[in-house]
Amino acid sequence: DECTAVCDHCAQKTDAGAHVCEAAGQTCVDANPAEGSIGDWECRCREPSTTTAVADAAVCETDECGIAPGASACEWNQDCHDPDLTTDDDWYCECRAPAHGSATGGPATCETDECAEHGETCKSHGQECLDTDKTDTNGTWVCHCIPDDVGDDALMAPAECKPSAECEEHAATCAAAGQHCHDDVSKPDEMGNWVCQCIAPFHGMDEVGG
Repeated sequence: DECTAVCDHCAQKTDAGAHVCEAAGQTCVDANPAEGSIGDWECRCREPSTTTAVADAAVCETDECGIAPGASACEWNQDCHDPDLTTDDDWYCECRAPAHGSATGGPATCETDECAEHGETCKSHGQECLDTDKTDTNGTWVCHCIPDDVGDDALMAPAECKPSAECEEHAATCAAAGQHCHDDVSKPDEMGNWVCQCIAPFHGMDEVGG
């Protein structure tokens, strides 16, 4: 039995097949232990891998997505992937489109930007779409007033936006020069900080109050 014996022809190699397999964490099997049958011993990977190699250590392959915990760890809207069957603990869960996100060794946190579907509702009213919680797909998108306009966000509908008080008053001054009125709406209590801005492709320095 080549898995237990040390033969003269193996002396240059070190020990018999058992030592080669054991060093690789595998099991040595000699299907034909007859004295005349030399060099047919195998290294067999331990379960769950079924890979074998004749007269040498095997390269063990295991699809970790087919065994616990990978087989059941990913959530219903995710897929399990094992990128390298010869490496342990590298499996990961990946969210299915249109969601995105992945995590190694456990379920992923999936995110979906609802604005990809509903953004035109806001855009058609000159507003921007914001998804306030990308982990929730049950209507968390809002229409948001763009800079220079003021108004509260509206859930799943166009917002009621209007120019800031100062630009509402002075918009005509800028428009007469072919420009756009801009007011820093982040400082609603600060008066006299409105400016006229050039409209592309023209450019120039803003003029406060005119």
